Amino acid sequence: MKSHLIFSLLIVSPCILNSIIQPLIQHKLIASIIFNIIGVLFLKAAFILFDNTKPEFSNVIISLKTIVFYLIFYVLYLVMTLIGSLLLIVPGIICLLRLSLASFLIIDKELAPIDAMRRSWIITKGYTWNLFLFGLPYIVIIGLANYLSVEFDLISAQGFSGILLLFITLPTFLFASIKIYRTLEDSPHSNEYYIEG
Repeated sequence: MKSHLIFSLLIVSPCILNSIIQPLIQHKLIASIIFNIIGVLFLKAAFILFDNTKPEFSNVIISLKTIVFYLIFYVLYLVMTLIGSLLLIVPGIICLLRLSLASFLIIDKELAPIDAMRRSWIITKGYTWNLFLFGLPYIVIIGLANYLSVEFDLISAQGFSGILLLFITLPTFLFASIKIYRTLEDSPHSNEYYIEG
């Protein structure tokens, strides 16, 4: 029970740490790299809890290769979404949704960034609209909570409300996302296109 509580705190920690780190680090690129490295650990912890694996910190150890893959994916993801958005807003949203499971594939299957993006594109085929409807309310709530926790002091009522909202919404959204990922990854239509990691 105690270890599950610690892991639940780890799931929300990237958003809390982001609100602490951002004001301290003036260089946004360095802050972004640190935030994404924490994000890798946060995803790994979420998979451990979702799979009901015994929550030990030794299970959260991630190879340097996986961290590098994740950072490369993050840059490619931003570039591709930006290109899609420059063409029109709709292609940017479609690109964002179709590639949304690549980070899960990097952490769960240890796929290289391009393979993870290709695999995500394949398994989300035909589910773009469903993913959009699933993600929209969570994105609005998490965005509001993140805004409150970053813009206001953590000890203020608004800052505390933001943190509380994150504690409730972020784990729910993440576990639902992992459930969707597992369902699509195991679906029959995806097996014929499987990419070996």
